[in-house]
Amino acid sequence: MLNNNSNSFVNIVQVMMGLVTRVEFSLERYTKMIESAKLRQVELA
Repeated sequence: MLNNNSNSFVNIVQVMMGLVTRVEFSLERYTKMIESAKLRQVELA
């Protein structure tokens, strides 16, 4: 019983880690997009 519970807990942790990694990745891409947009505005000005 305890072993089964710990297995599901590990699965939950893995899913959470996957979600966190995905969120960090999309945030990183978003900030890169903003930075490149700022650079383009500076070049145009």
